[in-house]
Amino acid sequence: MNEFAINQRPDRPPTHPGVVLREDVLPAMNETVTGFAKRIGMSRQTVHDILAGRRSLTPEAALRIGAVVGNGARVWMNMQVEYDLWQTANVLHDELQAIAA
Repeated sequence: MNEFAINQRPDRPPTHPGVVLREDVLPAMNETVTGFAKRIGMSRQTVHDILAGRRSLTPEAALRIGAVVGNGARVWMNMQVEYDLWQTANVLHDELQAIAA
């Protein structure tokens, strides 16, 4: 268990925003990776890496995605921050426990 995580279920990592895009958003939009990449003005490979969870969203990517999806950049950036904090808290777990002691 990761007591330093800030999500509601510290034993489960937050979902990477790219996975949300891949599993929920693109199918609902009936959009292909290539078509989505063109719409947001990013390379297909970059979008593919985001969808696979191998690349983090940048503020620029979040702005572009939020504009196309219609829910704004903050939603996407917040998902990325939650994901990054959880992952980093796991890496630093022992150090954080020592600091907190």
